[in-house]
Amino acid sequence: EASPDVVVEVINALGIIGDPRAEEPVREARRRHGQYGPVWTQTELAYRMIPMTAQPAADLDAAGWIGRGNAFMWKSRFPEALEAFDRAIALEPDSPSAHNNRAIVRKRLGDMQGALADYDAVIQADPSMVMAYNNRALLRRAMGDYEGALSDLDRVVKEGSLGAKALRNRSLVRRYLGDFAGAHEDLQEALALEPNAVRTMVAIGSTWRWARASRRALEVVDRALLIDGGYSYGILLRARLHWLLGQSVAAVTDTEGVLQLDPMDNQARRMRAVMHMAAGEAEQAKRHLDHCLENQCIHEESRRALRHAQRGVVYYAELRRYPEALADLDRALAARPRHVDAFLYRLAT
Repeated sequence: EASPDVVVEVINALGIIGDPRAEEPVREARRRHGQYGPVWTQTELAYRMIPMTAQPAADLDAAGWIGRGNAFMWKSRFPEALEAFDRAIALEPDSPSAHNNRAIVRKRLGDMQGALADYDAVIQADPSMVMAYNNRALLRRAMGDYEGALSDLDRVVKEGSLGAKALRNRSLVRRYLGDFAGAHEDLQEALALEPNAVRTMVAIGSTWRWARASRRALEVVDRALLIDGGYSYGILLRARLHWLLGQSVAAVTDTEGVLQLDPMDNQARRMRAVMHMAAGEAEQAKRHLDHCLENQCIHEESRRALRHAQRGVVYYAELRRYPEALADLDRALAARPRHVDAFLYRLAT
C-alpha cells in the first residue's frame, strides 16, 4: 500500500489524464483512506475531473446503483446521484444504505423534508444503524432543530462507535445552543481519543473564534495545519482569523491557497471577494461572486439563496447600487423564505 502522499500524487495525475477506467479504482482508494482525511480532501478536484464510464441500466443491481450513486455524489453531480439512488430503492425498497445516501443527496439539493423522510426510513428499517442517527442530527441542525439534533447525537455519543466524529458533531450543536463549555468539553474528549486529529483541532479553533478569542483560535489552527497543510476548511478558517486580526496579506495568501485546492469553494470565493472590495477592486470581487452563481459552487436551496445574497451585500450594497442589491436579496428570499434568521446570520459573518 502506497503512502498517502504518493496516493495523492497518483490521483492528481490521473485527474489530469482523465481516463474513465481510473474512476472506480480512484473512488475506492479515496474511500479506503477515509472520507475527509488528507487523501480525500487533497484529491477532490482531481476525482471530479475523471469521467465516469457509461453503464447500461440492465447490468446493475441495487448495490451497483448505490455504488454509482456514491460516485456521482462524490463528484457533486447530485441530480444524477439522486436518480441512481432512486433506481436502487426501486429494486430494493428497504435498503438502509440507499435511503441513507439518497437523504444526503436530497439535503444537498435542498429537499430537507424528503431527506428527513429518508433518514426516518433508514431508522425504521434498521434501528441499530448509528450513522443514520448521526446524519439525521446533521440534517436537523441544518433545519434549525437544534434540540432534535442534540437528542440524536446524545444517542450516538452514548453508543460510542463513531467516537470523535460524534463528539465533534455534538460540540457544534452545543455551540449553536450557546453551550460553549459543553462544546469545548466534547472537543477535548474527541482530541483525547484522536490526539492528532486535524478536524478536531480546527473545530476547537472555530469554537474559540465564536467566543471572539481570535488569537487563541489562530494558535490552534496553525498547529493543526502543521499536521495536514492541505485541509481546506482549516486553511480558510485561518484566512478568516488573519483577516479579523488585520493580517490581510496572510489572509489573501490562505484564501488563494484554498481556491487552488478547490476552485469551486464558495466560502473561499466569498472571502476573496470581501478582500477585493476592501482593496477597492470591485470588478475582481464581482468575478468571484458571479462565478458561484454561474457554476453552482453550492447546491442546497438555502445556499443557492446565499449566492444571491452574498453578491447583493458584498458587492452591490457596498457600491451603493441598492436596486441591484435589493433584486439579489429578493431572489434569495424567494428561494429560501423560511430561514431568514440563519440567512441573516450568515450575512453578518
